[in-house]
Amino acid sequence: MIEVRTRVEFMAYLKLMYELTYRKKVNIFLGIVGVLLITIAVIKPAPFNFEFFLGCFFILFIPLLTFWGSRKSFQVSPILNSEVIYTFSPDRIKISIGEMKSELLKKELSNIEETKDFFLLQLNKANLYPIPKKDISEQEREKIRHLLF
Repeated sequence: MIEVRTRVEFMAYLKLMYELTYRKKVNIFLGIVGVLLITIAVIKPAPFNFEFFLGCFFILFIPLLTFWGSRKSFQVSPILNSEVIYTFSPDRIKISIGEMKSELLKKELSNIEETKDFFLLQLNKANLYPIPKKDISEQEREKIRHLLF
């Protein structure tokens, strides 16, 4: 059993959300289309350049939407903006936030993933538990990897 006491920082969470957003091919495609539309608008100037405005929309919409959604999630969620204690055992993960306690069974998780800065536990599309690695020693990381994967 391993106990980890950690807290997610907003900038690290925002970076994680951008990484997860731009894994999706459709978001990369829309960014490329936006750049192409702006290029067309610059090459072919016109009094009202629809391509320029549409290109700016495609380039700015996804990052702004990701930022606003991440900020709102961070402000509302106690998992993100409070100190959290995770206790890992072979079949379950206990989560404690102040007086609130819950348990996740490993078999109920839809996805377990490791990124450069986080362990990600996903219960479903709406519930993601990011565990920052910054507060975890390398030995504890190895033990957590062994228990999770």
